[in-house]
Amino acid sequence: MESGDECFGREDCLESTRLHEWQLLFDSIQLYFSNRGYDEDQDYWILEDDYGFPSQQIVVSNLFLLQPTIMQGLRKLLDLFPEWQIFVGVDVSQHGELSAPEMGLILRRHEVIDGLQRAWLPLEFRELMYEDSRPGTVMD
Repeated sequence: MESGDECFGREDCLESTRLHEWQLLFDSIQLYFSNRGYDEDQDYWILEDDYGFPSQQIVVSNLFLLQPTIMQGLRKLLDLFPEWQIFVGVDVSQHGELSAPEMGLILRRHEVIDGLQRAWLPLEFRELMYEDSRPGTVMD
C-alpha cells in the first residue's frame, strides 16, 4: 500500500494489497516481454481486467514465446508473488488453425500445468517440454 492509503478493516486491507500485487505483477510481465523485444500488439497481449483472483492472463500469438526459457522467466516473476499464477493462452489463428481448441499453460511458482494441444501447434512447437510440468486435470 502507498503511503497515505488507508484501509478500513482486515478485508479492505487484504483487497488493497491484492490490487497492489495485481498491478505490480502486470507491470512486471509487460517489462519482462518488452525487455526481450516482444511487442504487446503483435506477439502477445495481457488481459487488463482484474477479476479479483490472484492471477494474470496472457494470450500469445507469437508461438516462440512458448519456449521453455521464456516460460521459466515468467515463472521466476512469481517468486515475489507466491500465491499468484499466470494463465498463458495460445492463439494459433495466425498459423492457419482457426478452429483450434482452447489451450495453454498455467504457470505457478512450483509447477507448470501443461494444457497445450500439441496436435494443433505447428510442428516445430509440438515437442516443447517444461520443467516441473504436469498435465492439467479437471481440478485445475
